[in-house]
Amino acid sequence: MKARDEIEKLKAEWRQDQGWDLAETEGFEEHAAELGAYQAQVEAEQRAREAQKHKEAVARIVKPAMDLLAVIDTAPLLAHTPEGTVKRAAVEIMLRAVAEMVLPLQRQLERQREDIEAMQTRHDDELDALRSQIRGSK
Repeated sequence: MKARDEIEKLKAEWRQDQGWDLAETEGFEEHAAELGAYQAQVEAEQRAREAQKHKEAVARIVKPAMDLLAVIDTAPLLAHTPEGTVKRAAVEIMLRAVAEMVLPLQRQLERQREDIEAMQTRHDDELDALRSQIRGSK
């Protein structure tokens, strides 16, 4: 049986690199149930955080259109009518659906921007190294 501090150290290490099944860790077989429950809890918390981030990202994309929709709601022809309420609900559903489609594209563009910046940095470093080589050969 492992000491509590060894178990907690293992959990902390796993949190840093979750590349293995915590409950299957060699030497900690007696603690498999505890470690499996801990892993399941941490993964559930991570999924909940990701879902919340996703919801917030969709809300940010939808916000400008929702602000416009609020202005439209005050128009005399739609304000306070059942038809206006139905139209508003339909537009809101449509806007959220569009945001769900846009969000992955936004994330992909951000990843591509990061990749381009990394390539530019690598390119600059390589150019600097070549310049140093040229200066050294003169």
